[in-house]
Amino acid sequence: MSYDFLVPGVNKAVLEKAKAAEDARKSTADTQKGSRNRRPNPKDVHNNALNSAKLIAEKTDDELIVISEESTNLTDVDSEMLPEQKIKHKEIELASGRVVDFYEIFIPHSQLADSIVVLKDNPRWQEALSEFNTKDLIDSLKTTGQLYNCYGEVLEDGRISNWDGSRRLFAAEKAGIGLNFTVTKARDISASDIQALIEQLALFEEQSIYDKGMQFAYLQNNFKYSHSEIAKIKSVSKSTVTRYINSATSIPPALIRLFPVTNELSARDLDLLANMCKKIYSITDDIDTFISNLKIDIGTSKSTIFKLLKDSLPVERVKAETSNDTPLYKALDKQKLKYKVSVTVENFTDEKRERFEKFLKELQQS
Repeated sequence: MSYDFLVPGVNKAVLEKAKAAEDARKSTADTQKGSRNRRPNPKDVHNNALNSAKLIAEKTDDELIVISEESTNLTDVDSEMLPEQKIKHKEIELASGRVVDFYEIFIPHSQLADSIVVLKDNPRWQEALSEFNTKDLIDSLKTTGQLYNCYGEVLEDGRISNWDGSRRLFAAEKAGIGLNFTVTKARDISASDIQALIEQLALFEEQSIYDKGMQFAYLQNNFKYSHSEIAKIKSVSKSTVTRYINSATSIPPALIRLFPVTNELSARDLDLLANMCKKIYSITDDIDTFISNLKIDIGTSKSTIFKLLKDSLPVERVKAETSNDTPLYKALDKQKLKYKVSVTVENFTDEKRERFEKFLKELQQS
């Protein structure tokens, strides 16, 4: 039996119904047997669970902790609640020393798109995510399931702002499975505390250079930060900020999505891709069709992708402006060229000096 939405039991009505079922079970053996085999109506579960995150936002922490304790005391056999419906509460001490209440929630696949929000300031550039660079994660979710909870904050409208786990979110949608989230209703946690928490839990994967470049560009365009200010905030050099922005913004996400591991793309790789993009746009404006014609399979290595891109671009050839078979170096107009040669000949032997003078004469006559 499948359910549309299985979330911790933050709905008090569900808990009261479960308690009533438990009391009825204890009264007679028949009721006990019936209660043990009973399962919630899928429609009721769906209706109760749709607003679970919103209910967390509306209830006080004290109320949620009471619900958590009550649901923890109910066993799977004794209650009508499925394990996924039970709320789990825990306190986490942040880097600043502040202690914050968090709650574990399960969001099924059918509700991921509507329930989770990935904001623009997320360090992972979402448009660069694809089945190409999340294949291993998709396979892992299908075979072994989710190893680590995603973390986030419950917004006022009941949706969850995803702090960490945007790659898992993308992969889960492709894999057709739901995700466990650990969320808080506190909305005044500093960015430094959030970052420290994610790093402490070893959940944060290093940003790729492309991600950094796009994030730098986001700060520049939306908050009017200068390159110098961004460099100070991110503890990098100004030249690094400029290079990353120029490269990343010159490459369409469709190209980045081809690579199996975005983090493997170095600054030099991005510069090369940016130059390739100029050549691509010189022959077509339809980047999607160009990429489709390459017929690159999921899992293709970085080196192979670069080779396929290079082979698909027109070869630049230098043509001599002469009508005969005269070599190019002889067809050049020497009057337009200026040479400056500095050579120390003090230690030359007579033989070396003679050979060098002969070379200069041949160069002038060529």
